[in-house]
Amino acid sequence: MSSRKTTKERLQKALDYLQIGQIDLAEKVYLDCIDDAIENNVIYANLGAICLMKQELKRAVFFLKKALFIQPKDSDALNNLAIAYKELKNYYEAFDYAFKSIRVKPSCSNYYQTLALIYLDSGDIVNSIRYFNKVLELEPNSFKAYSFLGRAFKLQNQYSLAIENYQKALLIRPNHLDSIIGLGNLFRNQFKFELAINYFEKVINIQKDNYKALHGLAITYGLMGFYPKAKLLFEEVLLINPNFESALINLGHIEFRNKCYVKAITLYQQVLSINPLQKSLIIYLLRSKAHICDWSDYSQDISLLENIDSGNNAISPMLFMSFQDKPNLSLSRAKNFFLQNFKRESKEIKKIKKSKIRIAYFSANFNNHPVTLLIRYILKLHNRDEFEVFAYSYSTFEEDEFTWEIRNNVDKYIDIKGLDDLKVLRQVREDSIDIAIDLMGFTTDTRFALFSYRLAPIQISYLGYPGTTGSDAIDYLIADRFLIPESHQRFYSEEVIYLPNTYLAHDDRLIPKGIKKDTLEDFPKDKVIFTSFNANYKISKTIFDVWIEILLTFEESILWIYASNELSKKNLILYAEDNGLNAERLIFSKKVSIESHLNRHQNADVFLDTFCYSSGATAWLSLASGVPIVTLCGNSYTARMSSSLLQAIDMTELITYNLKDYKQLALKLARDKDYLHHVKSKLKMSLEDSSIFNSQLFTKELDNLYKKLYIKHFNT
Repeated sequence: MSSRKTTKERLQKALDYLQIGQIDLAEKVYLDCIDDAIENNVIYANLGAICLMKQELKRAVFFLKKALFIQPKDSDALNNLAIAYKELKNYYEAFDYAFKSIRVKPSCSNYYQTLALIYLDSGDIVNSIRYFNKVLELEPNSFKAYSFLGRAFKLQNQYSLAIENYQKALLIRPNHLDSIIGLGNLFRNQFKFELAINYFEKVINIQKDNYKALHGLAITYGLMGFYPKAKLLFEEVLLINPNFESALINLGHIEFRNKCYVKAITLYQQVLSINPLQKSLIIYLLRSKAHICDWSDYSQDISLLENIDSGNNAISPMLFMSFQDKPNLSLSRAKNFFLQNFKRESKEIKKIKKSKIRIAYFSANFNNHPVTLLIRYILKLHNRDEFEVFAYSYSTFEEDEFTWEIRNNVDKYIDIKGLDDLKVLRQVREDSIDIAIDLMGFTTDTRFALFSYRLAPIQISYLGYPGTTGSDAIDYLIADRFLIPESHQRFYSEEVIYLPNTYLAHDDRLIPKGIKKDTLEDFPKDKVIFTSFNANYKISKTIFDVWIEILLTFEESILWIYASNELSKKNLILYAEDNGLNAERLIFSKKVSIESHLNRHQNADVFLDTFCYSSGATAWLSLASGVPIVTLCGNSYTARMSSSLLQAIDMTELITYNLKDYKQLALKLARDKDYLHHVKSKLKMSLEDSSIFNSQLFTKELDNLYKKLYIKHFNT
């Protein structure tokens, strides 16, 4: 009798500890009971619950299964086991135990909430909403269910329903912090930054160390362009919760943006050590390594990309463009990325015919940027008898001489960076734009959701984003017939429309009018100078291996490369030396003004293109300076840009389709001076009569394309 009483007292003591939050002491009492050979399902069930609270998930599963072996119909143990498996991302087992708990006790709202959360976590938002509503049938005042519904509707990009449900939660529990944070996140995603900050700060005023609110605040300041402040806040979050994965990832993104690539790599690796299931991080890790030409684990890193698309990862297809030439994957990734990040309910729009067609370009890069370099003169050349030209800017960059040129070259320049999405929509609708041209796609600082709302009757993707958006928001993508052959149109969600010669806008005022004698570098006159001025992240190990083979085969040659940063320069030198190439045969240049960049091409003989992200603006500048390009043509948009330019000037002899031919063509140009002279002479003739070096002719072709689209849409 006394032994049973002692056991009862010990279990009551453990329960008392649990009720006051002393879970470690409660755990010790339960473990002592097990050591004393006391078999009791409550002991194992409560140990499992304690392990859940401590995020010791595998131990939780072990103890909960012990409890269920003793008492198979312990509904709380079944529910907790479902939660443990959910956290372990084992959704098959999680669903199984969740439904078992409901069968045992179908009137318990908490069990339906667990099931709804499993659906939410596994990406089945429709069923998660269904079961959160079931919770509310059983418990109409469940503020948590309303809050979770807010989260679910946010994931569906149904912002009005999300706000409505968060507000219902707050009517029941005015200081429910997760709902307040949820509203902050919603308003931030709509670019209502001041409102978002108010909600996050409200939480922080209630609970100063609430890391979720601090994290939301950090993201908001990052989107506003206040990166130092955002970084400090992310670091503050990690002082509170060192293993908070989202903060580690976002701090990694900040470090990447600050060009602190090693710090970014360290942060991404830290997250992967905490959670190896964060597959989407693999591409961010590879991107950071690519920027410093770190190929230490190249084969292993590239092989990891094969499984990155499994699960519910929504990853920007832009990140893969320098690693894979797979347009089918680009399309599927784009569709997923758009649906999870930018899909909005399209607003009905009226077509209003006017005396002039109103075209509008949207960008965050109307400053010293390759896209602006290419498009700025075209904006000036549009036929003002037929067009009014608008530019909408939404970046936090400091304005420069390029910005002011854009301002002068358009009829109306509108800064929309401080406006939320719906205010921008109203502004553009009031301006009655006929054709909206997105110059961003999924590049950094995009506001692609604007196009999902429908800014104009005709919406076009052009120039800034080299691929499909996978969306129903963009009607057309401008290309040429080599860049996107008709047989490749199936890889694009947009209707591909063709310019007659080349897709690439350009500024022919940049074409050097003669050779300047003041060279910027001093090169040996008896060597063939191969060059590549592409950003270093485009240089793959595979293509650099070919470059080394070319140099080792033809001793009287030098490779002249643009150095994106000191680490990439150091790693390229080390890799070359490890593969038998004297580092003195590599020459590195820094970024210079566009005029100096064009001028220094007089030192070069042959431009070696990268693969599978070939040259765009860089290729045009090289050709405009009289330097021929050896390129490798692939299947994707990014793998065909240089080839498209060469085809437009009838220099297809410089296009290759495999690495062997690429190498052989480069060697032929190096060895055969007469052939190199012939190629350069042919290129020089193209400078005089080709449309890819004639901005006025190009603009007329672009104007004609816009007019055809306008007639097609407005006359029906």
